[in-house]
Amino acid sequence: MKRKLVYIGAAWGTGLLCASVLSYSFDFFILPAALIFLLVFRFVFKGRLKEFILIISAFVLAMSFYRAYDVLVYQKIIFCSENEISFSGKIIEENEYSGDKSSYVLKGRINEDIKATVLVYTDTLDSEIGDIISFRGKLKVPENTYLFSGKDYYKSEGIFLMSDKISELTLHKNKNISIGKLLNIYKEKVMSLIKLSLPERESGFLISMLFGDKSGLEEQDANTLFGTGIGHIMAVSGIHLMLFSRMVRFVLRKLNVRKLTLFIISEIAMITFSLCCALSPSVVRALCTLTMMYAAPLFFRNSDTLNSLCIVLIIMTVPCPFYILNPSLILTVAGTFGAGVFAPYAIQKLKSDSMIQKVYKNLIYLLCVFSAVFPATVIIFGEGSLISPITNMILTPICMTALILAMISAIFIFLKPIVILKAAGILCSVVLNTTEKLYGLEFTHIRFSGRIINYLLVILVIFCISAYFIHKSLHFSVISLMTSAAVFFSFAAYGNFYTGDKLRIAVLGENMGAVVITKGFKADIIDISGDKNNGRFVSKFLEENNINEINSIFICSKPYSSVSVYNYSLKNSNVNNVFLPYGFDVREDMKICGQIPVYSDYTDLSVKYGEYSFSIDESIVNIEYGNFICALTGGKDIKSQFGTNPVLICDRKGKFKVKNL
Repeated sequence: MKRKLVYIGAAWGTGLLCASVLSYSFDFFILPAALIFLLVFRFVFKGRLKEFILIISAFVLAMSFYRAYDVLVYQKIIFCSENEISFSGKIIEENEYSGDKSSYVLKGRINEDIKATVLVYTDTLDSEIGDIISFRGKLKVPENTYLFSGKDYYKSEGIFLMSDKISELTLHKNKNISIGKLLNIYKEKVMSLIKLSLPERESGFLISMLFGDKSGLEEQDANTLFGTGIGHIMAVSGIHLMLFSRMVRFVLRKLNVRKLTLFIISEIAMITFSLCCALSPSVVRALCTLTMMYAAPLFFRNSDTLNSLCIVLIIMTVPCPFYILNPSLILTVAGTFGAGVFAPYAIQKLKSDSMIQKVYKNLIYLLCVFSAVFPATVIIFGEGSLISPITNMILTPICMTALILAMISAIFIFLKPIVILKAAGILCSVVLNTTEKLYGLEFTHIRFSGRIINYLLVILVIFCISAYFIHKSLHFSVISLMTSAAVFFSFAAYGNFYTGDKLRIAVLGENMGAVVITKGFKADIIDISGDKNNGRFVSKFLEENNINEINSIFICSKPYSSVSVYNYSLKNSNVNNVFLPYGFDVREDMKICGQIPVYSDYTDLSVKYGEYSFSIDESIVNIEYGNFICALTGGKDIKSQFGTNPVLICDRKGKFKVKNL
């Protein structure tokens, strides 16, 4: 039986995924169904029984392990939520997110008994990785919101509780000298040199590529990088570690170092690099994969991508099975499969004698990787970059060159290589400016909504991959890929752009913070509360529904903060009118969202656009569309009537349905 680890790893991952999405009631049917299927398989495929037993065993074991971890570990920890507790833990990660405010990931014990990893938000402390933080108070389970699925994300990271109301917080400095502290000091010196040598924008991008620290990266730049499909460059992963290890191994080979010594020194170098990156999950995955790849020749074996991938999958999910739903892991598995399995099969028979053939071969390679990563991206983030293959082919080599220059500068920091950093900064500037221009273009990325689209996408990808492995024909694979893409985008376009005669009313934010009325491809925005998060709510809703034209924006309160929020959130939208309350004065020539504002007291203000109309009276919004009449009021009334962040979908006959975001 070849590739036993592939059978085990694939079944293990599938079992964890099934356990994460299926209810406990399904567990009673797993074993009987597996046994029945085993008997049928025994008589139909007599020669493959061992493989099937192995698959079923790994699948059932994975599901059982997931359930046991949920009951014995997760439920025990979250039982402590909302109760007065004491906690003491070591800082394993810290991030400054707003001026003098920071977040700390602590690994320790609740009430000196229950092991747990928690997230704490507090004032910025004079702390380092490895210091101890103790406090008393209440913890809560992270919540899923429209803007961020906090519970799902932190659960996949092994963080089950976060701070709610804490007091008596004390910091205990760890005065012991450790390798981690020394590496952290070294890392800080490298970051300081980069910040001194380059402008803020370029230095933030270079540091994010080198160490995965995105605190210095502007939010706008981060959005454009992810929107154009090269955001992965900022996550320290296999690419970064492989570049570093190859640099080390190249030098060692030039020194004629023996194989075993070469492996030991390169392994120490990779572990050191990983420690500088705070042993992030993506780095640990890459470390395991590269270790197996470099160790294979020592045992007279060829490295196998599928085997390595499955081993890493098992290693990463054993400490916490919830990690199977971590976005980083899913993208890594998809990317590794595309680059290490699917692409080699697709290009193995292609010639690369001439430059044109090499370019064609690289394009096929990128298409294979894109075909594997794009579905995962769509399912996780609800959007995908259509120009990702092009941007990765052109901009990724530039990023890699800048990263290599940064690594060289970090190694020879004692020489203060400012010239090398300046060259890296120029390359970073080219990438940032290019992605900014590309992101502003229409149809460079697309958003997908609806589970049906996601399921369809998964089915089509499986079909394409299966088609190739069955027929072993690149020609047939390309045809199936093009056909599937046509089918998928047709359904996606239907799901995204078909609106019919429906009017959509979205009540966003806390206690009716903002109301968005959409019809066709146009919208009206009524900001009631002026909350700083309203702009993010509105922007996300408009993007998900592919709306780029705004009839009017009505800002009813807190105009000083709202103006800047909407200027940023709707910078790529076409806004026709902006209304502000009386008493808020701006320069006569100052434009908001590209328009000169109109002032109003909103008393008995009535607006009509096409077939619908609405009026604003203090905090009440009255909407009419055919026979549909609705009065929206803030506070608890919204939640009691429609739930949290409701979307009312109504027609001219007065019929409507409600869904919650």
